[in-house]
Amino acid sequence: MLGLINTRPIWNDEDNDLWTQNLRSELSSSYALLNAPLQRLSLKNSENFANDFDNWLQCFSLNQTSGYMIFTSPASVKALIKHLYSFQNTKKKFCHLEPNHTNITQRLTVAIQDQRLKVATIGVGTKNQLTEQINKLVKSKSISSNCFLNEVIHVENNADSSSFLDLHKEKLANTNLLILEGEGNKPTLEHGLKTISTNVNKIVLYERETCNFPPLFKFYNKVFRKNKPPKGVLNFNKKIFLLLSSSTIANLAKKELKKQKIELSSLIVLSHHDRIINVMRTDCQNLKFARILSLNPRLIADELKKY
Repeated sequence: MLGLINTRPIWNDEDNDLWTQNLRSELSSSYALLNAPLQRLSLKNSENFANDFDNWLQCFSLNQTSGYMIFTSPASVKALIKHLYSFQNTKKKFCHLEPNHTNITQRLTVAIQDQRLKVATIGVGTKNQLTEQINKLVKSKSISSNCFLNEVIHVENNADSSSFLDLHKEKLANTNLLILEGEGNKPTLEHGLKTISTNVNKIVLYERETCNFPPLFKFYNKVFRKNKPPKGVLNFNKKIFLLLSSSTIANLAKKELKKQKIELSSLIVLSHHDRIINVMRTDCQNLKFARILSLNPRLIADELKKY
């Protein structure tokens, strides 16, 4: 038996989300899966979201300008949808909400249909999340079939804020820009956009809470069919993969592995980005890596089949 430790962040209200379910269904029966998220995500500024987002949409509509909503991660796509759903549910319970907020989704749909408002995502994984969730984001049957999704600008490989800016600064220059991101993101994107546009806004949609690994010796015993806790440093003997989704998660994982006395070189790191690989190599030059194109569950499973 082989093992996969999934460290991908999870939402506080989704202990068994669809992505994790898809990963489990795609994996071969020869793999044991341990879900060990190192961050939990939750919505931030729910009270102010409706005002902030609707004010931006109204200004955008009044100015008759072109612009982009920029999603920095798959979580930012999901966070926007969660905020919209939360607002709709709140609106039904309380009658004192301002009436001009009642048509946020419709305003967003119209702006996209007019093709003045376009969407950018930093990487392909975020674009894929947007493709999956588009019908929840905009209420129009025609949106997914028009050129909107085909025109989402992004970076195909090794995406980050710097490569995104280098590739798309001409398209983004002098447009109305809205960054949708999580708390604690580096300011690289915002600073870069402000050098090419005077109208850059930002809404922080979610926050992150750091989590700890569960006792990994239990997973070791499951994979290696042992009954007793191992003594000393734990060696996974290249039979357990560690899935890392960001450099932040990689740094958290290193701390957790050290705390639990796991021999880093005994793991195989599974990742889609050179930056993550470089973070892990700083502590272990001979660490083995398995490269994937994106965090798509099927692509992950296909890579693991090679072993």
